[in-house]
Amino acid sequence: AEYTEIKRVHIGAEGHPVQRPGNRLLLRYPRATSFAWSGPTHLEIGAGRAAMAGAVIEQRLRRRRALLVSDAGVDAAGLTEVVRGALGSLLVEEYVDVPQDSGLEVIDGAAERGRTVNVDCVVALGGGSVLDTAKAVAVVLSEGPSARAIDALGIQLLGRDPLPLLAIPTTAGTGSEVTNCAVIRDANRGRKVYIVDDRIIPPVAILDPQLTVGLPPLLTASTGMDALTHAIEAVVSRQSNPISEGLALQAIRLIATSLPRVIEDPGDLEGRVLMQQASTMAGWAFSVAQVGLVHGMSHALGARHGVPHGIGNGILLPHVMRFNRPAATAQLVRVAEALGCVRDGRDDAAMALAAADAVADLLIRTQHPTRLREIDVPESELEACARLAVEDLATMTNPRPVRSPKEVVEVYLQAM
Repeated sequence: AEYTEIKRVHIGAEGHPVQRPGNRLLLRYPRATSFAWSGPTHLEIGAGRAAMAGAVIEQRLRRRRALLVSDAGVDAAGLTEVVRGALGSLLVEEYVDVPQDSGLEVIDGAAERGRTVNVDCVVALGGGSVLDTAKAVAVVLSEGPSARAIDALGIQLLGRDPLPLLAIPTTAGTGSEVTNCAVIRDANRGRKVYIVDDRIIPPVAILDPQLTVGLPPLLTASTGMDALTHAIEAVVSRQSNPISEGLALQAIRLIATSLPRVIEDPGDLEGRVLMQQASTMAGWAFSVAQVGLVHGMSHALGARHGVPHGIGNGILLPHVMRFNRPAATAQLVRVAEALGCVRDGRDDAAMALAAADAVADLLIRTQHPTRLREIDVPESELEACARLAVEDLATMTNPRPVRSPKEVVEVYLQAM
């Protein structure tokens, strides 16, 4: 289509987008030639920069009472001690029990901790689940009274700014430190729900590669594949534009060379910080361009079977790339070149498929799972997952229209 439409979206009781009175077209623009771009996050990048957390809170956010949000794994690794020390007296409360697949009830528990002591900012230390949880906590502390009660589960629905957030990622994958999106599990509905709003973009983030050195190899690989998925889906998305594509292609180049490096040598700080920058660039890219079917399918696997998001993305990515090839050949050729593929006389269709093959090879090189059966996804559940994937907001911007759950089941089967 020549034009991309951006609408105000509400999520109904069953988790589906619904139309409400007044939900009129907000923006209509020719693809690639007219679009909005915002990259407001200030980045502090480099080894040891986590020690600046207190100064960032005081000088950039101008706040004095911080809530630290993290998880048990980060705490056990001693990383919270680094940030506790950096925050000093600015730290007045903490919640370090965020699970891998965080939900609405977790957000409310953390927000209640902060509300009790009247915090005025949030510090997020962890991977994607922690960062997304902290974003939603900052919203609830501003909008109240609970995650389920706020009218923010949808696109651009916030009525006011959330509490300011300092994001300190301990993985190089989600890009959540710069994105306008928080994805949260709603256990009652058995699906993922969204807060998508420019107001939740963290104003400040610290990228300290020393915080990622201790990641286990599988987590390093899966978070890296998460970032690669963001970048590739941003390139092929219906809402891709020259700025997002430039960021995404550079992220792909960095991941293709740096991810194998840090798998082979976990202490490679240069490789680690390059992966962090790639993750951030991919996050900026997909915040505007959005993602696609890989995310829709992976969200369904996470909601129904607890599959870690990065692992689901990595396994599904080459198969969805092949599914999308008829609708995104030119874009996938550019992806192939960024991945280091050489044309060697191949036509565009073959080069596009070579991009998918290169991703599949990267999974093997980084010892990442390559099949859904390896992570105990039952084939009997694929149809239910496919129905969720078709309804997922991420699928809306996939380059090849997804017309039925049957198409999605076929892609799942290819990944089994």
